[in-house]
This record gives sequence, C-alpha cells and structure tokens, in this order.
Amino acid sequence: MFKRPNPALLALQAIFVSAFAGCSFDAKYRSMSLHAPAKEVRLEYHCQPGDRITLGFIRGSADSAEAYRLQPGDAVQLSVQDREDLARVASVAPDGKIYFPYIEPFPAAGKTLAELALTAEEKYQPIVRSARVTVVPVRFAGKLDAMTEGLSGPGKGPEYSTTVGLDGNALFPHLGFLKAQGLTPQELNSELGLAYRKIMSGVDVTANVAAGSSRYLTLLGELRHPGSFPVDGTVSLTTALGFAEGWLPSARVQDIVLVQKRDGQVVISKYDLDNDLMAATQIQLVGGDLVFVPRSAITDLNIFVDQYLRRNLPVAVGISVPAELLSIP
Repeated sequence: MFKRPNPALLALQAIFVSAFAGCSFDAKYRSMSLHAPAKEVRLEYHCQPGDRITLGFIRGSADSAEAYRLQPGDAVQLSVQDREDLARVASVAPDGKIYFPYIEPFPAAGKTLAELALTAEEKYQPIVRSARVTVVPVRFAGKLDAMTEGLSGPGKGPEYSTTVGLDGNALFPHLGFLKAQGLTPQELNSELGLAYRKIMSGVDVTANVAAGSSRYLTLLGELRHPGSFPVDGTVSLTTALGFAEGWLPSARVQDIVLVQKRDGQVVISKYDLDNDLMAATQIQLVGGDLVFVPRSAITDLNIFVDQYLRRNLPVAVGISVPAELLSIP
C-alpha cells in the first residue's frame, strides 16, 4: 500500500512529475495503468458572480419576421402587381406613418408585414382594380439598432457583454438588472428570450455564459497549508497537493474530491490516491478548480455533494444537485 509521503518527498515528487509533464504515454500503458475515478457526478452549470454573459442579437428567422411589428426607421420594398411604376422602398416615418406613391400616408408602426400589405391593397383599390400588393422587409431598425449602436459582433450580428455582479445580478440593455445567479445557461436563455421578445419582436437573442476566469486553484481539507494558489496553465493533482505541502495524518487520501467546470458542466469526481498514484500525476487541473481532501470516508458522492459542497463550501462553484441524482449504486 502506498505510504503517505512527508513534505520533502512530496515536493520531490512534484518536481519529478513536472519534468515528465510533456511526455506522452501510449494507449496500452494508459489503459492498463490509469484508472477512472471511483465516482463521478456531472451537473449542469449554474451562473455565479464573476461569470461573463455575452448576448448575440440576430435578426429573426422567417417565422419571427412574419410576426415582427414595424417600428419607425424600418424600411420595406413595395411591389404592386402589373404596376412597376409604383414599386419602391419606403421607410416608416418618425410619426409612425408610411408614405407610398399616389395614396395618403397611413399608420404602419405596430403592423406586421401582412397587415401592412393588406392595408396598402385597400388604399390602392380606387387606383388599381384588384390590386395585389407585396411588401418585403428591407431593413429592421427601431429599438435593436438604437440599442446596439456602436456594438459590433462577428458574423451574425451585434454582441453585448455583461458580468454577473457580487449580488448575483447582471445588467442587460433595455431590461436593466436581472437576477442571473443560480440559473443554468438554458434557463438564462429562456428568460432573456421571453423578456426581449416583449419589447423587440422579430429579434432572436442568444446568451453564452463563460465561467469567471480565475488563476487560482483552491485546496481545502486535511492539508498542511490549505488555501488558494495561483497557477498558469495546467498542473497535475500531485503537483497541486505539493502547493499545500502535503496532507495531515488525518487525511483520507482514498477519497480526494475534485470539483471542475468542463464543457459547460460542473464535474465532481473522487480519486483514490493510495491505489492509483499514477492517475494523480495525469489528472490536469486549472485555475478555478477545487481539491478537497476529507478526514473521513465518502461512501456516497452525491450525498457528500449535497450536504457538504452545496451548504458549507466557502467558495462558489455554481453547483446544484437535483433530488433524483442523490443515488449512486
């Protein structure tokens, strides 16, 4: 059985691991020598203070464009069947009216494209019998252009970035401060989509969440010097434990818990350092990750996550455990 090293041996081991960090292992060696964590739980990520939220504003799809209600500044292309002389581009004026040739100006703001075409047909009946009018959008302006003036985004449209504050709120254009902490990215997208559709129909909004950047790796539990340590790039688990100068005699190294955000999820895993030291040299940690060395055995990782991490952890990791997850065979 692997014996707990003293700090000097652990530091020497960390140097050894660093020296071989760039070496590769063939697939056969990896499959025989590196074990998967004893337990692993994957949870949806929940927004937390420091997270960066980027909004992408995109002109609506064909379906949403049909439901879009015109605003001052919007422009449309008018076409009247068999009357090419009447075809032209017209904009909704600041007073909300639109000006087409040979007919009186009429209100257009608030109308859909279909409603605008129907009204134009009625207006043109005295001039062109059985007139068939087609209205095609040329430019949607209004609130979206006013809001995103000065913003630029690659490809699909303007972008806006905001940060979740310490109070859990983030500032959004035209909406003000909204609570973001505790929401999953999917929930945030849904709430923002509903809110923006109420004030800007015909516009799609996509919110992307990036976890708050951190250069600090947090080490807690039965360690000689627990705390947060700056890291550049990646470090192995054994190197990370070297930062804390090893563990106390009371440490339960067979149940080391890692909390990591990967691919939009919080991944919580448990490793047995006694039985697989080699795995610990290959686990890659980055700033923002957390390592917890417990005093007693962790028999059910889900219950541990719910009872300890969610309620007592002194750092925010943005996790939530649904009741149905609290059972691992």
